[in-house]
Amino acid sequence: MSLPDVASAAAGTGKPEQIRLLRSTLRAGFLAEAGWNEADQVMAPPRDHRLLGLRECAVVNCTAGIRKGAAVLCRPCQSRYVGSGLGLEEFAAVPADKSSRGHKMCRVPNCERAAVRREGWCRSHHDARVLRPRLSAEEFAALASPLPGFGRCRVASCSRLVDTSSLGLCAPHWQRWARHRDAHPDPDFENWLARCDPIVNDSVVIMKGLPEQVRLELLAGVQVRTDAGTKTPLTALRSIVAALRETQAASIHGLDPEAIKGSRHDAHQLLRSLKSAVRLRLATPDSERAKDVWDLAVFGTRGFLRFTGISQPWLRDVAKHWAEEDLPRHRGRQSGAKAKTVVAAVSRLSASLADRNDRGVDPGTLGRSDIVALMPGWPTNSGPGS
Repeated sequence: MSLPDVASAAAGTGKPEQIRLLRSTLRAGFLAEAGWNEADQVMAPPRDHRLLGLRECAVVNCTAGIRKGAAVLCRPCQSRYVGSGLGLEEFAAVPADKSSRGHKMCRVPNCERAAVRREGWCRSHHDARVLRPRLSAEEFAALASPLPGFGRCRVASCSRLVDTSSLGLCAPHWQRWARHRDAHPDPDFENWLARCDPIVNDSVVIMKGLPEQVRLELLAGVQVRTDAGTKTPLTALRSIVAALRETQAASIHGLDPEAIKGSRHDAHQLLRSLKSAVRLRLATPDSERAKDVWDLAVFGTRGFLRFTGISQPWLRDVAKHWAEEDLPRHRGRQSGAKAKTVVAAVSRLSASLADRNDRGVDPGTLGRSDIVALMPGWPTNSGPGS
C-alpha cells in the first residue's frame, strides 16, 4: 500500500486513508485511560495518572495544577504561602479566594442557564433575586421559575453554555470578545469564533474546533509516548493545540514551531516527538521505499538509511530493493549497520560512475574498466592468474 507524504495534509483537508489509519491505531483502552470524551472532544486524564496527570494544588479548594515535580502548591498559592507566615498544613487548610473554573448551573431547579455569579444564579435570576431581598436563597430558588437555555457557546473550541442570546457567547468569551473588539477597530467575528482559545482548567486539553485529522494525530502521538513510558505535560500539549487552532493547520506536520506562543522549549520538543510518532504510525515499508531517506524505525531498527548519494536511478532502485530484503534479517540495536555500510559502498560506486561521459545511467554499457576506476590497482590484464 502506498501512502502520500503525511506532510502534504497541511495543504488541505484531511486525507481519508490517513484518517482511517490513525483511527485504527487508537485503542479504546488508551482513550479511556486518557479520559477522552469524544462528544466534547476533551482529554481529561485522571489527576494521579503517572504520565498524563497534573497533580492538584494542596490548598483545600484549589483545583489548579502543579507543574513542578517537587512542588505541592500551584504558583499563585505558593506566592500567598511565602508571605502568609503559616505552616504548610495550616495554610493548605485555608480555602483559596479563587473563582471556580468551569460553568455551573443556576441554583434554580431545572433552570437550563449557567450561573454567572458566585452566589450561583444565572444572569436573569440574579436580577430577579435583587428585587426580592427578603427571601432567603433557598426560598427564592424554590419560588423562581426555571428558564430555557440558549445553547452552547458559538466559539468553535468552547462547550460552555451561552450567557445571553445576543451574540451566542458564554460569559468568559463575551468578555474576551469585548476586549478583542476594543483592540481591533474592524474585527472579524466569524474568524474570531474559529480561532479563539477555549476557557480551560489545568487538568484538561480541549481539542474541540480542530480538524478531525489533527485531533487523531495528537491522540495517536500521545498514545505512542504513553506506551513508551514517556510523560506528556498537558501544559505543553495545550500550547500546541492553541497554535494549531490559531493557524488553522490541517495537520500537525504543517505547524511551524515558531507559531507556539512564548519560548516554550518543552512544547517545541513535544511537537517534534508527536510529529515523529504520527509519521511512523502512517508509514509502511512500501511508503518508505519511495523516499530517498528511510526512517529505519519503520523497519524495526534505529537511525536513517540515506540513498541520496546514489545518482543513477537504476542503481538506487537496486540498492533499495537489496536493503528492503536485507533489513528484516537482522535484529538488535545495530541491525541497520550492514545496510548502512553497503549503501555507503554503493554511493562510492555511484560517484565513480558519475565520472563517465554518460554518467553511468545505462547499466548495459558498464564493464571491467568501471571497476578498475573505482578500485585503483585492480589488475587490468585478463588471462591466467588475473
